[in-house]
Amino acid sequence: MSTPTTPGITPPESRPSPVVDQAIQAVERLYQAVTGRSPPAEAARAPIPPEADAFDHVQRQLERLIGEVEGSSSAASVWGPRLSVWEADDNLAVAIEVPGVPRDAIEVTVTGNLLTISGERTAPWSASTARVHVNEAVVGRFRRSVALPPRVRLDQMNAQLRDGILEVRIPLAAEASSPQRTVPVR
Repeated sequence: MSTPTTPGITPPESRPSPVVDQAIQAVERLYQAVTGRSPPAEAARAPIPPEADAFDHVQRQLERLIGEVEGSSSAASVWGPRLSVWEADDNLAVAIEVPGVPRDAIEVTVTGNLLTISGERTAPWSASTARVHVNEAVVGRFRRSVALPPRVRLDQMNAQLRDGILEVRIPLAAEASSPQRTVPVR
């Protein structure tokens, strides 16, 4: 059962928590510091839907602002696929959900201790000929980075794309390895 609302008063369950509100303010200040202008109106304080995770909501707001800084024209042009990182059997593993992203549109690089996975998912239709009735698919560029421990063996690193999941495996060693490497995706 829904609670009746009074015009001009935000129900308590839809108000952002103080932590989320502070994070949004910090992102807005960062955007203004980088661009010298206020965040676009469409990115300002969108309420957190009750079914959404507050962290994911703030991340989407940040990605929209980053897209604006990079000169993107739409909020959907930057997205952040979910990832998992774990250690098992003397390996560091990173898995990232990239369904619909072709192998040749994914780049895996390591610079210093930072693993970066980037790429682009495109719409399955031609914008010049299609009349889209409903679109819930997220398309555009993505970029996710993970700090690596100093003892990874980059020379034995591999990446494999299977069933829409990219898995990067890096063996762990007793000592640090070289600072940069690009890994082909098989």
